[in-house]
Amino acid sequence: MEESYKDGLAEVDEILKYANKESLDKIPKDFKKFIKENKSNYKANINPEKDLAEQNLLYETKVILSVLYRDYWSSEDERKIIISKEKEELKNKEREKIEKYNKNNLFKNKKDNSYEEIRILVKEENIVQKILNKIKRFFKLGDR
Repeated sequence: MEESYKDGLAEVDEILKYANKESLDKIPKDFKKFIKENKSNYKANINPEKDLAEQNLLYETKVILSVLYRDYWSSEDERKIIISKEKEELKNKEREKIEKYNKNNLFKNKKDNSYEEIRILVKEENIVQKILNKIKRFFKLGDR
């Protein structure tokens, strides 16, 4: 496992220390054990007085929290919506790759794709941000 994901697991482990018992009980013991056994010695700097959105979390931490939210904390309806959006994003990325690496277009003059790349990044961050906001409300870290 990459060190960056081990650091993310360390941050998640620290965040889970501030979660309520009901939230923790929804996470399978095997997953909690995986987090404990695979986290690094990374010193996570989590301030329970601040919202998660206000904290400088690692990208890997956001991904892991998104998975936790999707798989264990969201309602069945929310889970279906999240999975549907993830599938749509994957389809769009595949479509973009196919277009980008199409053999008929490989040697044509390339136009500036920076605007398109920025738009894609903003879209990805928005979904991650939405999930983080839901996790933030779920933990109510800003209310302490």
